[in-house]
Formats: sequence, C-alpha cells, structure tokens
Amino acid sequence: ELHAWIVLELQHILTGFDRVKVYKFFAGHHGEVVSEALLPGAQLESCLHRSYPATDVPQRARDLFLINPIRYISDTAAEQVEVACLPGFEASGISLVSCGLRAVHPCHLEYLQNMHVRASFTCAIVVQKKLWGLIACHSSKPTTLPRCVRSDCWHVAQVYCARLSTLLGEQKVERVEQLERVKMTLQAELRPADGKNTTTSQIQDSLRTFAKVVDCQGFAFVTTAHTSTTGMVPDDESIR
Repeated sequence: ELHAWIVLELQHILTGFDRVKVYKFFAGHHGEVVSEALLPGAQLESCLHRSYPATDVPQRARDLFLINPIRYISDTAAEQVEVACLPGFEASGISLVSCGLRAVHPCHLEYLQNMHVRASFTCAIVVQKKLWGLIACHSSKPTTLPRCVRSDCWHVAQVYCARLSTLLGEQKVERVEQLERVKMTLQAELRPADGKNTTTSQIQDSLRTFAKVVDCQGFAFVTTAHTSTTGMVPDDESIR
C-alpha cells in the first residue's frame, strides 16, 4: 500500500524518529491517521486510526503548509531566539513564512509536549494544489536533522504525492464508471421488457450498490407509488 510505503521509507531515512504517520484531511477539515510506522520499543504511543477535530490543524496552519510545505522542530522545549536586526530595522516587518527554521506558535509546542514529542518533522501532502494531508514524524528526544536529510525526505514525499495524485485520479474515474453502470441497471429495471414488473428486491439490490459507490449510509428511491430504501434512512413519511 502506498501509505505504508511512505511511512516506512521516511522512518528508514529519519533514523531515531519513533513515529512516522500519514494524516488525512476530510471534507470538514477533520482528520484521521491512516498509516503509521512505529519503532519497536518506541517511547511514543501509536496514533493509528485515531480521528482528530479540524481545530487540531487550524485554517491558518493549513494555508501556511501550501506556502512552506516543510516544518521542522528540533526541540519542542528549546528557547525561541529573536531575529537579530541591523540598526534602523525592526523584526516586526520581516516575514518568516518561507523560512525553514522559523519558530512555531507556542500552542503547537504545548500540543506536542503534551504528546511527549521533543522533535517533529512534517511534510505537506499536496494533491492538485490542495492540502490532502500531512506526513508527521515525531521523536521522543531532541533530534537534529541536517539539511541534506530534510531534503531527502522532501524528495521522497514528492514521489509519494505524485503517486497518490495518480491513484486518486484512477479511483475517481473508476467511481464515475461504476455510477454509470448502476444508473444503466436502474434504468433497465424501471423499464422492464415484456411487460414484467420490477421487483422491490431488484431495486434494493441496485440501491445497495449505488449507496456503496457514492459512499453513503443510506439511500432512498422514490416513485409516485412506492418508496424503496436501503441502509440508515428516515421513515417513509419524512422522505416523502
């Protein structure tokens, strides 16, 4: 699996990092850890299949990942260093958005510390210019990553993003083709040949297939004479 490949590949490059995980965003901006590699005897616990609210990665942070796709923290407990300026210049007028070693918000540092994380390396997963998710790498001890190692990780992540984009495109085409096949089946059942009536079970079979393709929990097919449902749906009166 593609997600399993990237976490194992980065874990191999990032020697000493306890946990590497793929974090996927959903439509409501909440997320889930869909893949993870954890070192044997790691000091950090597994996060696999855990879900997190949208507030865990605020909109501002998501926007920044599209500008600067890498975030590296060598030590979450280290003291932040102010920007030194020449006489006549002020640090307030300097933007560090594109800086790879810029400090992060104290709230994020506290968040990592509460998870017992001392070092963090994060790569944005960008698909079709949208933030699909994050690759988050965590260590239980302060860890210095040379620029060449960070660069290697980024190049591997780029390969992963390209493969993921291709895979998602193929899945989209396959889903459209499935929907077309189900639509044709429903049309054929609603216009049966030889004057035979379509049975309710036949319609429900098609509805179950349709619901699976569109990834919904329930589906209703309503005609003037009858309502056919499958899965979790309201009562017939509410539907009509």
